Amino acid sequence: MAFDMIIFLCIVLPLTLILYWIVPQKGKNLFLLVVSLFFYAWSEPKNVLLILGVTLWIYFVGRSMELVSIRNLSLSTNKRILQLLLGVGIVGNCFVLIYFKYLHFIVETFAKIARKEVSLAAMILPVGISIFTFQGISYLVDVYRSILLMKQDASASSLVQKNFISLSLYMCFFPQILAGPIMKYKDMNRMLSSRETTMEDITYGIERFIIGLSKKAILANILSELCAKIFATDVSYMGIGIAWLGALVYSLEIFLDFSGYSDMAIGIARIFGFRLMENFNAPYMATSIKEFWRRWHISLSTWFRDYLYIPLGGNRKGNVYVHLLIVFIVTGLWHGAAWGFVLWGLWHGLFLILERLYDNYAPAFMRKIKVFWGIKWLYTIFVVMIGWVMFYLVDLSDTIQYMKVMLGIRNGDYIAYDLRFFMTNKNIFVVFISVLVCLPWTTICSKMKRWLHLDENHSNAEVFLRIAKRASLLILLLISMVVIVNSSYRPFIYLQF
Repeated sequence: MAFDMIIFLCIVLPLTLILYWIVPQKGKNLFLLVVSLFFYAWSEPKNVLLILGVTLWIYFVGRSMELVSIRNLSLSTNKRILQLLLGVGIVGNCFVLIYFKYLHFIVETFAKIARKEVSLAAMILPVGISIFTFQGISYLVDVYRSILLMKQDASASSLVQKNFISLSLYMCFFPQILAGPIMKYKDMNRMLSSRETTMEDITYGIERFIIGLSKKAILANILSELCAKIFATDVSYMGIGIAWLGALVYSLEIFLDFSGYSDMAIGIARIFGFRLMENFNAPYMATSIKEFWRRWHISLSTWFRDYLYIPLGGNRKGNVYVHLLIVFIVTGLWHGAAWGFVLWGLWHGLFLILERLYDNYAPAFMRKIKVFWGIKWLYTIFVVMIGWVMFYLVDLSDTIQYMKVMLGIRNGDYIAYDLRFFMTNKNIFVVFISVLVCLPWTTICSKMKRWLHLDENHSNAEVFLRIAKRASLLILLLISMVVIVNSSYRPFIYLQF
């Protein structure tokens, strides 16, 4: 089930909201867990057993860590046993991910190296498996760290979750189980035990949900059709303009699709009293690849920082460039079991390393030179758009052929299509609006308010803006519903990861 399905919008979500407020406080977590399992089971019921099995495993390992911590053992012995349990827990947690997502890729790769023919049945990837696997690792690591901290600080408390229902809700919570944001357990722990929902939360949640639904239904779905047509074109008959148009359209589509899902997830969760972390912050306004990853898929990049980059040594121990390379190879593989995704991860990792090398070793006079913002932005968006071509095509040979056209290295003898063939008036309008949506509107609106002096002394203006905003959101909701009813279903891009 997805957020932009009529059955979810008209039946599941309204019914869930009504029943949630009827259910007694003590039963709210159980109710949300039942709804989450139903939501998750919609695509493949047997996958419920999988996610509950993974949850039972990390629950058992977490409780085992707790039992070890209360035994009267020496600090070094205690730490070694805890590390062993942590390692076993993570390996067991990752086994499911490796089996379903990477086994075919690993076997196929080794078969090619050995020049042997191997036939494996195609594996159906359980939706959200990368999300709940990473959340399981987060739980185990956060529990381990909290127990060690307790040994050093008597005022610290353990994060071990003794309530299986609460832990299951963390792993299965329906707003973010399919495509994130990836929540760290230490950030969710308090909300699982006690939370409040104010009228302000409900209002914000509804507004945020409508914004996300509009991004997906009105813009991303139309861009998806345009993108598919462009990339289906034979590169032999494609000009440089069409190639760059394809990269632009996919860049807009994947942002609107994924950020739209995140907006809806954050909005729904807020209504239930959960505050999920922001996943995007105007990433296409970044002026470096380092900044881009601070703005794009923030929950994933912070997860890798806390649970992979820093444990490897970060920038304090070992070789920071090797650490960055490892992180972005894994980032690429997280998105899919294919060498094209690895290439995409390496591409971003390479430019992050080059930027760090420049910051650390460029002559002082070069670092003092102030580069115009527009030049840094053009560099960043160029790298990002090239990367999205790798991400979309996946196949290495297809990617190389397409990039040759983009860079003007190869042009066909006959250009079959011009820009106007793809850019109808409707598509021009959608692309234009999509570009506007990518701007940092929170910052822009805040600055406009200060510029127009719309403070507490202009209450009438504030009321007018509030009414205009809500009227606009109502119109967007109606348009979104009409578009969804009249279009074929298109799943969110990140559901496949």
